[in-house]
Amino acid sequence: MVAVCIGVISVAHATESIWEAVRTPGSVVVLRHSFASGGFDPPDARLYDCSTQRNLDERGRAQAQRIGAAFRQNGVAVGAVLSSPRCRCLDTARLAFGQAQPWDVLQGALNDAERRQHQLAGIKKAIAEHRCGPTLVLVTHGSVVTERRVHASPQTSTACQERRPARLAPPIRRVATAPVRGASPRAVSTGLHRD
Repeated sequence: MVAVCIGVISVAHATESIWEAVRTPGSVVVLRHSFASGGFDPPDARLYDCSTQRNLDERGRAQAQRIGAAFRQNGVAVGAVLSSPRCRCLDTARLAFGQAQPWDVLQGALNDAERRQHQLAGIKKAIAEHRCGPTLVLVTHGSVVTERRVHASPQTSTACQERRPARLAPPIRRVATAPVRGASPRAVSTGLHRD
């Protein structure tokens, strides 16, 4: 995970360590969509009809733009950007990175254990296969970000030719600071929300 720092070390050092990890070829960032008020989509929400879904508000759109600016300011080369097909995720990806490829696997499945296992397997496979090149960004929901089984363990080798698993910064647990200027720690913490 990225965009948060865990507590005891200095803010500047921790923030730079995160950006350094994200700049490493083969890195993967799993990002919760930007702020959208409310908790869940309404029961009658339809996947390909944004007017029926919970969407980004003005703060969420601004937050997505700040995230993209922070990636650019910190020299992060972003490759593919895969996103849940939910409008708030697609909008976050497009506003932050200028692109989004919908991927159903990132949609999450709160109440369907079998579907959830299938989706997590797909996410883990994508992370494991991304061994080299620009950072892969996965824009999804809080329930997917906090799913511990999606996290891959980084290897010490950084040579792309060694076909190592993708690198991830440490999983999010508690936010100590927000490296995206102008964003509150709550806004940047990708794993502390219900959806």
